[in-house]
Amino acid sequence: MFRVAKLDRSDPGEEGKTSSFNGDSIPTDWFGGNISYGVLRVFPAYIKRVSKDGEMDVWKFVDGFESTVRDLLDRLRRGSLSGPQAEALLKHRKQVLKKEREDAEFAGLTEDERQSIKEAREIETKEKRLNELGSEAVALVKSAAKKLKIGKAALATFLANKGVIPPQGPPSCRDFAKAMTPGDAKGLVQALVELYPNDPTRGKVFWTLHAVCNAVAKKLEQAAKEESTVPLRKTGS
Repeated sequence: MFRVAKLDRSDPGEEGKTSSFNGDSIPTDWFGGNISYGVLRVFPAYIKRVSKDGEMDVWKFVDGFESTVRDLLDRLRRGSLSGPQAEALLKHRKQVLKKEREDAEFAGLTEDERQSIKEAREIETKEKRLNELGSEAVALVKSAAKKLKIGKAALATFLANKGVIPPQGPPSCRDFAKAMTPGDAKGLVQALVELYPNDPTRGKVFWTLHAVCNAVAKKLEQAAKEESTVPLRKTGS
């Protein structure tokens, strides 16, 4: 926020060059109007440090934002703009610049071609983040083993207790029923049939499942019949 104030008070430089730095103390009237600590917190995202470590500290506005930031700060000082309005205008300017860059980059391409490139980049970005997440997960396992002397199973239990991952063990019948599809139902029956030759107890599970389904199906059929035979009430004229 200090650098925002310094840059705003600096003289605009030539195209492609850094603004001249104003080393004077920031006068109190610079903080007039609607400029506050909360409002100023929005602006540092639109400046950047261009000097390297060991060099004299040099900052500049993010490309495309110098005139916008200067104008908004001036309007805030005059009281003709509020903090939320300034933040909204900065976000809008960001979107405008993004669209301008995309239009320049994708010039001559159809909308389908543009969309294909964007989707490919999104996939690439996601894969990169997943790889980073995988590396962090491996580092966590190593750290748990070295520092706490706990293995993967104990680590999984710890993470489950913290609510980071779902509880360990098979899902409950209710959870399975909520996610189950007709294909899953067929798959379950087929799996029981395939397991039966080597595990006869699966036959008992199958027949229990069959009996329960039959009983429920009969109740549903009876309820449907009773509902269809209920006489309609005549409405008065």
